[in-house]
Amino acid sequence: MEVKSFSNRLVTLVLPMPFVISTGDEFTIIAGCDKASRTCIVKFNNIINFRGEP
Repeated sequence: MEVKSFSNRLVTLVLPMPFVISTGDEFTIIAGCDKASRTCIVKFNNIINFRGEP
């Protein structure tokens, strides 16, 4: 699932979930990497470990 937006603890997905979400369900959301050096600098402050092409 791809996250469209996140604001004030509300997660909006690009597509609907394939099943009904129930109270007590747990999810893990991981920040994605688009392999761009600018993202590595701005989003993750981790350019020292960047292993892609500029």
